[in-house]
Amino acid sequence: MTRKFLLMLVMLSAFTSASQAITISTDKNETLGDMASGSPLTINLKAGDYQAQDVSKIRWSRKFTGRNPGLEFDVKRGDSVKFFTSSLVKAPISSSEFSVIITAKDVDGSEASITFTGNVLHTPSIKTETIAEAQSGSGKKYSQRLELVRGSEPLEWEISGDLPEGISLTTETNSRGKIFNVLAGTTEEAGEFPFTLTVKNSVGSDTKDFVLKTGTSGARIKFPENFKRSYTAMNNQDFSLDLSGVKFLGTQPLKIDIDEAAKTSGLIYDDERKIITGKISSDKEKLRVKLTASNAYSEPASTDLVLNVKSAPDNIEVFTAKKSWQNYNVVNGRAFSARFRASEGSKPITWEFFKADDNSAIKDFNGLTFAENGTISGTPNGSEDIKFYAVASNIAGKTQSGVYELFFSNAPRLNFTEPVLLKNGQEVNIDLRNYLTSSESAKFPVEFTIAGKIPEGLTLDNGRLTGTLNITNPAEMKNYSLNVTASNASGTSKGWLTLQLKDAPKIDDIDETKLTGRVGKIFRFKVPTATKQPYSWRLVFDGEDVNEESEYEIGDSGLAWNAQVGEIYSAHSLNDGAYPVTVYLSNDLGVDTKTFTITIRP
Repeated sequence: MTRKFLLMLVMLSAFTSASQAITISTDKNETLGDMASGSPLTINLKAGDYQAQDVSKIRWSRKFTGRNPGLEFDVKRGDSVKFFTSSLVKAPISSSEFSVIITAKDVDGSEASITFTGNVLHTPSIKTETIAEAQSGSGKKYSQRLELVRGSEPLEWEISGDLPEGISLTTETNSRGKIFNVLAGTTEEAGEFPFTLTVKNSVGSDTKDFVLKTGTSGARIKFPENFKRSYTAMNNQDFSLDLSGVKFLGTQPLKIDIDEAAKTSGLIYDDERKIITGKISSDKEKLRVKLTASNAYSEPASTDLVLNVKSAPDNIEVFTAKKSWQNYNVVNGRAFSARFRASEGSKPITWEFFKADDNSAIKDFNGLTFAENGTISGTPNGSEDIKFYAVASNIAGKTQSGVYELFFSNAPRLNFTEPVLLKNGQEVNIDLRNYLTSSESAKFPVEFTIAGKIPEGLTLDNGRLTGTLNITNPAEMKNYSLNVTASNASGTSKGWLTLQLKDAPKIDDIDETKLTGRVGKIFRFKVPTATKQPYSWRLVFDGEDVNEESEYEIGDSGLAWNAQVGEIYSAHSLNDGAYPVTVYLSNDLGVDTKTFTITIRP
């Protein structure tokens, strides 16, 4: 073979090698899906068709977009890269979606990348060990919280087995908005009820067996707070007393009844309708009715109801619950209730209401209901005042009336949502009326006061916070929380107005003596600023933003950028050269920038 032919063969081989590009092959699907935290994961990668004669010259790197969910990264000289998961104990109920880009680069700069995505989840683990006993027939809501040691959402909760009627698996939300799974409800059943709790998600499940015991309780009678024990009844007239609001508590079966003396006087207890009813026939002015609840687990519980028996109607007198008030000031949006009463009149009394200007009947007005029992109640929502007659009538046809007036007004309501951003030296004009959620009442104007220190240069005058912000002490450049009170004759409202005082961002002068480093030495340079947080840093090299991750190099310098603190530092061994960079410091008030060159010498 001639020397010329050999030379041509070598040149052809070099040309063929130069045309080859580096590739990456893998033994895993790039979409990894859901993975249980702590489970092993190994991904084998190979770089092929590369120019380097020595595979140890292949440079591997990885970059996470978003949070690293606990994947550890093992780079070895050669042709494989491995990953494996670690247990995530800091976020036991959250999932960690991740995306990681793997890059292989040969000595001549040819590179290839592959992206893997996945989601690290925690297998559920039930923490609850015991279940508290429920009391059947107590009337109190039973609630047993079921807790997990860990478990990533979305979770499925299931119960198999028999629970007592009235108690089931449900959810409750606490005052902070956190949702818990609970066994909750009220029950009349007594006994032991075994069940199995299962909690699962896409990567696993946990199961535990429990027994819910329900004890027995004796009979009790619980009356509403406003329940009356004394009533007026007419002899030889139909009588009915509604007991639907009364709670008869205790383990079933319960027996509810009235005493024999009441039955002899013509009354019965109707258990289906929950009423005492009948036509009274009694020669007593006071008829005591004993109401009794009983079961097999305690002595009977009883209470006396008194009926004032009248034989003939008489005259009536009209007055309100507050006799000294002829007129009421009602506040829009605030619950209102007034009760008209009648004295010296036999019950039942019925009430009617008429407008004073045209004598038309009133049932509803500006959100208020005018009821036949003499009650005016509701939540007012109008501006028109009303003058009206209240007319009382009894069964004898006797009537009495009075004239009254309702005035509708608004109480101020403050609503501060977003803080107000102010710059030192700024002219300020904040109208506090803009933070009222309802318009001012023409009858009762709103006045404003502020408790707490007001920033220097500002004053409160006629509902406006005005002046030129003039902070001379740097320690006073902070957030101010002002306790604002708005008041008028109908009420008051308080709220917190937050003033955020800031300086425009400024990068201090750069000390150029600190911009030089040496190969083999640690380099660290923090861009100087006296600007207060919050602010954000940005660094540009060679026309492109440098990624915020600390392991990302600035070119091939071996320098990294920490965008959290605005610091350039050595991440790997340094390469000599000059590296011009531009840094940006920004906050809500603007941006400051500086360009400088970092020089690395041999």
